[in-house]
Amino acid sequence: ELIARAEKSGGRECFRHGGRSVTFAELKDISLRLASGLAEAGVGRGDRVAIYLPNCPEYIFAYCAIFALGAIAVPLDFFLGEDEVAAFLNHAEAHTLISTRRGRVSLEGLPVRVPSLSRVIVREEEAGEFLSFGGMLSAARGEPPEIALAEDDHAAIFYTSGSTGRPKGALWNRRHLHLGADAAHAAIGIDETFFSLAAIPFSHSAGILYPALAVRYGMRFLIMERFSPLEFV
Repeated sequence: ELIARAEKSGGRECFRHGGRSVTFAELKDISLRLASGLAEAGVGRGDRVAIYLPNCPEYIFAYCAIFALGAIAVPLDFFLGEDEVAAFLNHAEAHTLISTRRGRVSLEGLPVRVPSLSRVIVREEEAGEFLSFGGMLSAARGEPPEIALAEDDHAAIFYTSGSTGRPKGALWNRRHLHLGADAAHAAIGIDETFFSLAAIPFSHSAGILYPALAVRYGMRFLIMERFSPLEFV
């Protein structure tokens, strides 16, 4: 579906973030290069890949790459503390974490606390002991492996807020990824003419609606790391 959207809308803008504009063709190319890099690093079907980032372009690329490989995305709220992040990573048995050094978590200590965690990818170029997002894109060779995917395949684990007890992991299949977009399209006719503000965290089940609407129906959107009334106006 990502490839089909790029073929249809390739030169059109998909989203903006800060002073950067990303077209649908760029979304496809970067996402598939990242998928290829992840595959070369050992990520495959059914592997849990956690994302601990603020709203940013890398979040969108990561989602698309993970789904292209048939892996399972585990989006984590960027305001979680280190104990919470470690607990969710352990519960999900995450193999890979895509993150940033700018968060509230000491990434160096996570592999010790999370036995299943075998690789950490950071979006900064100065990655130190970790892999860098840009380095994975540069080193990726060729196209990602072709994988037969079905609507009932597991695709994501979204953790609840825990307002009535301990947070629970809600397992989504690939059909869940586009049901919200289909409902929005049917209810209010969202299509290529719409431009939306994406201020809901992409780690939230509602946040994934923005890339889903973009890929499925061509909607454009503006990424905001967190909602700011002054920035909005």
